[in-house]
Amino acid sequence: MPSGRPGTFTAGIFLTDQTATDMGNLWVWPGSHYVAASYLRQHGSDALFDIEHPTYPMASPEQVLGRAGDLFIGHYLLGHNMGGNTSEVVRRVVYFRLHAEDHRARWRDCVQDPLLEFEPARISLDRVR
Repeated sequence: MPSGRPGTFTAGIFLTDQTATDMGNLWVWPGSHYVAASYLRQHGSDALFDIEHPTYPMASPEQVLGRAGDLFIGHYLLGHNMGGNTSEVVRRVVYFRLHAEDHRARWRDCVQDPLLEFEPARISLDRVR
């Protein structure tokens, strides 16, 4: 956010197909939001303002693939970047920031517990594990 306060989740709707790599795809570091949350629990939530490039270990990055109309949901702390586009297709995605009511008052807790405000997601993910 402009104030420096983080959001919580990002929702992206693919407006064009990105069914192959190197189409300007979003790159993500799977599980990095949990690593970041652990780091922030150890160093305090305000340490977020000092992280320019994370020095904590993360998994190898992966390109996100999808078709027009697909929905991508990622945590704000998920390591991410955009890759180059060597295809002839213009990459188009629209992004929204999602947060629960009263998030602004408790964002410091949210960056230490990535699913704090999203109990249904926590329950769903617990079932998968």
